[in-house]
Amino acid sequence: MSDLRDHKEDKKPNFYSTHITLKVTNQDGHAMFFRNKKNGQLEELMSWYCLKMKLEFHSVRFFFDGTRIRPNHTPEELKMEDGDEIDTVIEQRGGWGLEKSLVLRRKIISFVCLFVNLLMGT
Repeated sequence: MSDLRDHKEDKKPNFYSTHITLKVTNQDGHAMFFRNKKNGQLEELMSWYCLKMKLEFHSVRFFFDGTRIRPNHTPEELKMEDGDEIDTVIEQRGGWGLEKSLVLRRKIISFVCLFVNLLMGT
């Protein structure tokens, strides 16, 4: 009888053997911990992190050991171990640059002059 019970218990997967705890850290050093299935995609973890940090999902970049993490990656695929750290950075979109800024400023000034002329009736 005990042999049958032992056999049943062996078939039941252990929670700790199927899940992994990951530390997600931002540029300021603030860390959050998440549990994820070892073979589960990281998209849900990434979404939860963005939700809790009040960030747009598409503006945050996730990295593990210098490799960018995609939502469809799994911890197994990236060879992550329990307690590993994921780094996050906010994507910085480049500015317009001086040339584009001057062109835009000229267009705005031209539009304002045209609008004022229309209002004045000239």
